[in-house]
Amino acid sequence: MPERAYWSSRQGRGPRGNPTLADLSRCVSLATQELERRAYFQEWYGYICEDQGHVDGKAASDLPTHIESALGYRHGWPLPDDPLSHITTDFYDPDTETRYSLPPDQIEVEVQAAEDQLFDVIEFIHDHVSQGIEEPGAFHQHNGCGWHYKHFDPAPAQDLFRSRVNSVLPSYRDGFRLSPDGHVQHTAPPALQDLIDTPLLTTDEEIGRRVSSAISIYRKRDRTSDEQRVAVRELFDVLEKLRPLIRSQMIKGDEADLFNIANNFSLRHL
Repeated sequence: MPERAYWSSRQGRGPRGNPTLADLSRCVSLATQELERRAYFQEWYGYICEDQGHVDGKAASDLPTHIESALGYRHGWPLPDDPLSHITTDFYDPDTETRYSLPPDQIEVEVQAAEDQLFDVIEFIHDHVSQGIEEPGAFHQHNGCGWHYKHFDPAPAQDLFRSRVNSVLPSYRDGFRLSPDGHVQHTAPPALQDLIDTPLLTTDEEIGRRVSSAISIYRKRDRTSDEQRVAVRELFDVLEKLRPLIRSQMIKGDEADLFNIANNFSLRHL
């Protein structure tokens, strides 16, 4: 269930309505703490038992070590409260007594690197959480030790994590979301989002492939303007194939205008 948007968020302000990378990082940290309290990391990272001590999970390591081995970041976990705290735009050179700023392009490189790392960690966590399934013999009563699960269901834990992260991601920069399959993707405006989410009613494999390709390009986190133009051309190629049907269903002038846009505005034949 999506989290409610409170006043400042509805106005596009505050840490949820207009979040910084630091706000997003803090959101992920708090969500992960909640997952830990719910024992949603037990399958991968084990548990502490009153009798057996530490019992390894599937990763045979802790979360920080697993993140480093899988993603390559030496300081991938825990997340910093502000991933950009090391960046300053104002420098002073005592030798020349000159004050200067970090070039904007270098700042963008630093921001992109911090964002890449955070988004990688978000996807990683989504892949490594699961809810334990309560069953006879799995609860250790000694000193209230707790549940030692043997079987797990990822779906409830992943749903919760997506709900927490997606309370912030859509408002961050151009808008993102953590998809049900665990990928950080660009969001779309509400009306377009409804259109994208509507099942495509076709048995034509080529049409299905082209539309899916266009949607994937549009949702790519690192999409470029050139790639978005490719996506638009893919969709116009689909419309061309459907033109007889379109002609029968639309007002003649509207159908003509649609293909006038496609063919005479440097979209398809540039």
